[in-house]
Amino acid sequence: MHTHTKFFNFSKLAIADGATTVVRVGMACNDLAIANSLLGHFKGISSNALNHIRQGGMLYSVRMSCGHLREGMKTIQAVRDHAALSALVTRCHAHAQSAFAELCECLPAGKHRR
Repeated sequence: MHTHTKFFNFSKLAIADGATTVVRVGMACNDLAIANSLLGHFKGISSNALNHIRQGGMLYSVRMSCGHLREGMKTIQAVRDHAALSALVTRCHAHAQSAFAELCECLPAGKHRR
């Protein structure tokens, strides 16, 4: 996976249709990246004296990721349900469109939802 930094004119973003949802997508991605990085940090602790910190830190990172995933899925639903944003997804790279479609299948009534 790779990321692409995009710079926005915040005065235009503030009045754009769907702007809050776009910001929520960015926040969810950033939060998940930080939680994943933190998990990697705790996995890298090899000292037996710090074993309890490693285990607790890893559990905390996973719990934090679950919360961010929940918020992220709410944001995916908001993008799917917003006409302009869902149309924008259709202009993305095929891989991004496929990933978005798979995420949508995890929403209520999706084929990956029980």
